[in-house]
Amino acid sequence: MFNRIREFIRRALLPACARHKRTIAVGFCLLLAGAALENSDRIAHAFGVSCNLCQPTGTAQSAFDRARQDQGSRAESAAPQPEFSYTQFLERVKTGEVSAAILPRHMDGPQQISFQNRDGRFATTMLPSASLAKTVADLLVENKVEILTNVPSALDAEELGPLFRSLLPTLFIGALLLFMTGRVPGVGNVPGEWIGADKNSTRFGDVQGVDEAKAELVEAVGQLLDPTAAGDLGALPPRGILLVGPPGTGKTLLARAVAGEAGASFLRLSGSDFVEMWAGLGARRVRRVFAAARKRAPCVIFIDEIDSLGRKRSGGSSGADRESDQTLNALLVELDGFSRDDRVLVLAATNRSDTLDDALVRPGRFDRHVQVGLPDLKGRRAILASHGKRVRLDQAADLEAMARGTPGFSGAELANIINEAAFAANRRGGKTICSIDLEEARDRVMMGSERKNLAWRPEERVLTAWHEAGHALIALLMPDSDPVHKATIVPRGRALGMVVRLPEHDRFAASRAKLEADLAVAVGGRVAEELKFGPDRITTGAEADIKAATDLAHRMVARWGMSERLGFMSWDAEDGRIEEPVRQEMKREIDQALKRVRSLMKIHRTALEAIALALLDKETLDRGELEQLLASAPVAAGTKPRVAKRSREIVPIALAAE
Repeated sequence: MFNRIREFIRRALLPACARHKRTIAVGFCLLLAGAALENSDRIAHAFGVSCNLCQPTGTAQSAFDRARQDQGSRAESAAPQPEFSYTQFLERVKTGEVSAAILPRHMDGPQQISFQNRDGRFATTMLPSASLAKTVADLLVENKVEILTNVPSALDAEELGPLFRSLLPTLFIGALLLFMTGRVPGVGNVPGEWIGADKNSTRFGDVQGVDEAKAELVEAVGQLLDPTAAGDLGALPPRGILLVGPPGTGKTLLARAVAGEAGASFLRLSGSDFVEMWAGLGARRVRRVFAAARKRAPCVIFIDEIDSLGRKRSGGSSGADRESDQTLNALLVELDGFSRDDRVLVLAATNRSDTLDDALVRPGRFDRHVQVGLPDLKGRRAILASHGKRVRLDQAADLEAMARGTPGFSGAELANIINEAAFAANRRGGKTICSIDLEEARDRVMMGSERKNLAWRPEERVLTAWHEAGHALIALLMPDSDPVHKATIVPRGRALGMVVRLPEHDRFAASRAKLEADLAVAVGGRVAEELKFGPDRITTGAEADIKAATDLAHRMVARWGMSERLGFMSWDAEDGRIEEPVRQEMKREIDQALKRVRSLMKIHRTALEAIALALLDKETLDRGELEQLLASAPVAAGTKPRVAKRSREIVPIALAAE
């Protein structure tokens, strides 16, 4: 607890005070001045001086009171004051021995009465209760005793205690306001991270896997260097460029590379930097950002996650909606406001372009929309090689195979694989990162860590081996299936085993034959369980396979028009409901896949058993070992061996029984 408070003060409070020391000094002085003015009488009394602000001047009575106060102060400091009991004090008043008395000034302070006897000596007494002050005052008046109240006192703890207690809330509120001042947008400096041109070493060569996006941004660099480069043709430099793509594809790195290539200052911001609790200050922060960028031209302003700032205006009546709309309006004005030749370029990134306001993404503000997609096979190979330069990568490490085995991975995920591979090599005790470490890292990223200490029963292990053998066998037999990379029964994450298939190339469209092959591979595990243990011994291990097969069949029938009965129509309901004709066609597709797989497994029963036994023995089999087991296993009598020969052409699939 105390460590957190200390870190908060060191990292947040002190830097905020350092950035705004002038504002803090002025505010602190004003707070102290106000507190001093409010408590001027107490301060004057505590230090033994007169306060002209606390008492009236110019009258005979006030002059007489001040004179008596000075006389009383000198007398009190000149001789000690004996203390009488309250009863003795009352008796002296009634007998006329008291000539003057000083009553307490505050009901919450010390209830002490100082009085002067007729012989000139001074003494004190204490009131038993503050409620008796009025009774004593009436008694003094009745006996014609002079009453004095406005008496300055020497510096003592009894008087300073109430003073500091009254100042403490004011000081606390002042400290809180000073801290919040450091967080108010527009009061402090420009938000975000400034990177000077001399400190930005990022170039386009450091960005891999997004060649098309880099090509579109090269012109933006030229416009920053020379805004009149295309002026002869009448072209105007772009005001803003919107980078659209999934997370982790390198949008921030691209923006930094644009600034580095142009030798411009780079200001990195987030859309949330403009969303604040202070009304109207989000718009003020936008104006400060653009003003600072113009002073540092050439400059690149990069706004990450702009969807949190530029979301479509809802027209709501709440204060948050109005503040969000005002901030967005300020951004729209600034994008229109600066001239085309001021050498300021605005780059923004989002993965939710559909949520942005139409006025923000129109030409004239964000003139270009650059798609930064997931890298293809060549891009993944370049990204892996780029990140491999910073680690000790073995020369024999197969980055090509790793690139083929990571379709759909972003640049950030590929960098994570290289990093995890370095940890895997360290756990293994290796000096360099080899292909084994890369495989381990990819499986770890995709499926989770190995569950080496899983206490599972022998029959569960046998059933898992047959289940994965079924997937592997069908993947080997189907010509249009992706090649099998490996099969394993090593538990990872929630999976007890898996069969990894790696595509030979990136695929942007899938044929019906490819989808039927994937459907057959999905049902292969359950069919293998039925064939070995019987229908009454099947397990819940096929849950993920059932979900994948159902989803694939639904898309084939309802979205892609691959049902002869339903025709070339989309049956994908917006509410997620599946109509009865669609259900019937989905069941027909899955039943056909089950029929095909049962036929193939009856023919290749020996190969299925050989793969299952090999998995129980070795736990992991690679592609070569699987193909060797399939080729060496005999087939059922009266049939020919069926080993898939893959090509890029669409091959019609006939049932092996036929």
